[in-house]
Amino acid sequence: QMMFSDPATLHTLLDRITETVIRYLEMQIEAGIHAYQIFDTWAGSLSPVHYRSFALPYVRRIVDSLKRYGIPSILYVNGSCSLLEDMVTAGTDVVSVDWRMSLSSVRERVPPAIAIQGNLDPVSLLGSPEILKEETRRVMEEMEGRSGYVFNLGHGILPSTPVSMAQYLVSLVQKGPDVPMPHHAGRR
Repeated sequence: QMMFSDPATLHTLLDRITETVIRYLEMQIEAGIHAYQIFDTWAGSLSPVHYRSFALPYVRRIVDSLKRYGIPSILYVNGSCSLLEDMVTAGTDVVSVDWRMSLSSVRERVPPAIAIQGNLDPVSLLGSPEILKEETRRVMEEMEGRSGYVFNLGHGILPSTPVSMAQYLVSLVQKGPDVPMPHHAGRR
């Protein structure tokens, strides 16, 4: 609402938030992180025009301020299909995407110098081990033989996700589809 009723105040607020995020990430970098991700869950609710005005400049400022540290940067926007071309201009090393578009189409729209991360629907961890195995296989096969891909969920892990299913997913990604399903998979 403030975007329409008082855009000047919103920009002032976003400036302050951006400076705080930069300072926070600088402290994280000094403490030893090896990468950082800007996780902008709600930016996908914006139109491309409003994203370019109320989100992208602030993301760029964060990324530009931290380039001197030389650590990888990742940008995630939930519901990013209409914003992907704008996201790649933010200057991050990786663009992380949700599960709502195919990785093949993402790769066509993202320059090869920028890696892609994500795409597994986090709800798949709430299903059976068989479903999780199939969904993981599908995502991995879509990017097989292509460089610049980091397997990940297409959004944050859900609080109700059984730990055993998260562990099974990690095993599938690291060791391949022949990993036996744990007896307790699918239960909390």
